[in-house]
This record gives sequence, C-alpha cells and structure tokens, in this order.
Amino acid sequence: MALAAQSMQREQNKKRLLELFERMTESQQTIYLRHLEKLQANWKRSHPRRRCQIDVDFDTRDGSFRNTVKDISIGGAFIQTQEAFIVGQEIDLYLTSPINQVSCMVAARVVRRDQNGIGIQFENLTRRQQGVILSLVEQRG
Repeated sequence: MALAAQSMQREQNKKRLLELFERMTESQQTIYLRHLEKLQANWKRSHPRRRCQIDVDFDTRDGSFRNTVKDISIGGAFIQTQEAFIVGQEIDLYLTSPINQVSCMVAARVVRRDQNGIGIQFENLTRRQQGVILSLVEQRG
C-alpha cells in the first residue's frame, strides 16, 4: 500500500475508533481500554507465550522460593507470587523438560511486577536451556 493510502487509512481508523468510543458508557470505555492495553502488550512480545500451570523453584540473594509459572516463552515467563521482588532483581530458575526430564538452571531478571506476580526475562540462554524452555512452551495439555 502506498504511503499516502496508508496515512488515509490510519486517519479513517482513528476517526471510526473515536466514533465508537464516544458511543460507549464510561464503564464500557474502561473495559475497552484495558482490553486494548492487554492486546498492545502482546503485540510487543518477541516470542509466543503459552499459558500454563508449572510449579517452579527459584533462588534469589534473599532465599529460595516455590511458585507457579502462569505463562512462558523462550524469552521469559510470568510467575505468580506475592513475594516482594523488585524490578531488576536477579533470580535463578530451575526448569525440567516434560519430554525427557532434562533439568537446568536458568538465569533471569525481574522486568515487571504487579499485584499478581513478576514478569521475568531469561538471560544468556545456552542451547540446552533453550531446549528445556521450548519443550515447556510447546507442551500440550
């Protein structure tokens, strides 16, 4: 599509969104905005994530923990926890492949914190670590 046509389409889309948004109640607008924010967060992801329920052990300088991974990708994961982790904190996560029971420790860093837990980014993955993580991402069931 030519640049001028793309620009015109973008303006038409913005106009249409504004028209729809103005017809909504305030509570509908809030729900819609939350939904759009979640979609936008997913668009930013470099790797597809899989929702899951994986119990995981991990260590920090402050101690050892056991919580549940709620979603995982080759780039990172979200761990449900009420512990007081801080953005930038380093953790060592222990993962096991469901396919061949190969285990490994994965270094990660906390990149996001909310009331439900922490988003972590894996760091400097070896091929073995990538294999274990991919087996978890691709696991069915």
